[in-house]
Amino acid sequence: MTLDIDVDADGWSTLTYRHELYNDTDTPLTSMSRELWFEHTDGPLKFETLPPEDESRNIMIERKHETATTIRFACRLLPALPPGESAVVAYRCAGGRFVSDHYWRQSIVRPVDRFTLRLRHAGVNVLSSCSALEERPDGSEISATESLTWRRDDSGVAVELVRTNLRPNRAITLRWDVPRG
Repeated sequence: MTLDIDVDADGWSTLTYRHELYNDTDTPLTSMSRELWFEHTDGPLKFETLPPEDESRNIMIERKHETATTIRFACRLLPALPPGESAVVAYRCAGGRFVSDHYWRQSIVRPVDRFTLRLRHAGVNVLSSCSALEERPDGSEISATESLTWRRDDSGVAVELVRTNLRPNRAITLRWDVPRG
């Protein structure tokens, strides 16, 4: 799973997810349920699926439940993914804003061999803090900062976090802070 978070200088964000799925069950995989939450939005979150790598399969976003700041949705695979086969599901979400609390918490609902979170925050030339945690099913937390890197360039800062061998009921949280004016 790869997540790219692009934050503009005013805090408005675009999230791009890319899931590489392998169906290791005995039944066809028809959908993936997901949830996104933002503290601030400009109305309903905007979704678009990205072109599939495999032209024989389509992906559709089905909204299940929506409030001003939260959405539960399913990524429908058409046709279903048969046992033993793989597919890529990619989609983009816009309309959320980071104002004062700069963090992203990603729940892990299926086994993930490699999770990469890339953050790009424009209009920022330094971070006042940056950390990452992995939350385990029993509620304990371990630092994930050893797999965290960041750099600055002409347009802002870029942060990357990589975690491997994640199992369901875990969560990864990236926190970053920018100097207050």
